[in-house]
Amino acid sequence: MTNAMNKKKPAGYWTKERCYQEANKYTTRNEFLKGSASAYQIAQRNGWLDEVCANLSYVVKPPRYWTKERCASHANKYQHRNDFFLHVPTAYRSAQRNGWLDDICAHMVYQVLPRNYWTKERVQKEANKYTSRTKFLNAAKSAYGAAQSNGWLDEVCQHMTVVDHGWLHCLYVIYNKRINKAYVGQTRQAFDIRME
Repeated sequence: MTNAMNKKKPAGYWTKERCYQEANKYTTRNEFLKGSASAYQIAQRNGWLDEVCANLSYVVKPPRYWTKERCASHANKYQHRNDFFLHVPTAYRSAQRNGWLDDICAHMVYQVLPRNYWTKERVQKEANKYTSRTKFLNAAKSAYGAAQSNGWLDEVCQHMTVVDHGWLHCLYVIYNKRINKAYVGQTRQAFDIRME
């Protein structure tokens, strides 16, 4: 991410029109989310998301797309688990879910941090890389743990969106016309995050 993308916009900057213009720089919702998380989140929060993303498509991987071999081929590009998770979160989570993660990450180097490394400032800087607490926890467990144990978690995560509300659920259907089959799913995540 460039410094320009990381630069915080002033309150009220993301109007509906600006969100629309920003969305038009991308071809999929996932690209929009990754490329301009703040515009995406504002559009989502204000109920504009479907409208500003009308020209964007979803990229949906078919069921069982993430085989161990596919996950491993992506994992081999990275030296640290954190980088693997940040760049290919769906492969990382599939490997984690299927019990392959340790195996496909065996070549990776663990980063050992000195005692008391996670100051509040460092934790904030790390937290700023993520759009949800779940992503923060999965990608930077030690920073998340330091924030939690020191009582900083709410403060360092205040820019994040709540992905799992606990009361909002989404049912979705993915229909494959070619084989005349449908997959019905349920998620407590935002639909576009579920489709990553």
